[in-house]
Amino acid sequence: MNWYKNFKQKSPLQRFLFILGVFFFVLFVTMGSIFVFWDKLIPSLDKVSLRISEQQRFYFGILLMIYGAYRFLKLMNKKDE
Repeated sequence: MNWYKNFKQKSPLQRFLFILGVFFFVLFVTMGSIFVFWDKLIPSLDKVSLRISEQQRFYFGILLMIYGAYRFLKLMNKKDE
């Protein structure tokens, strides 16, 4: 509950930047999931293909998800200045 108290005490600019950070976390995790599960998400569209191998696509998706988690943890641990 401490994070909620800190969230309420932030200035509007800090609150906006926090919400923007959460948005980008969700964006990176979603993009990573799309890359990892590309074949299962779009099985019938042959015209929509990525010109990278399945292994490279998997690693890139995992990398995006890890980067999103890293940014989110960095945002949560950020001290007020």
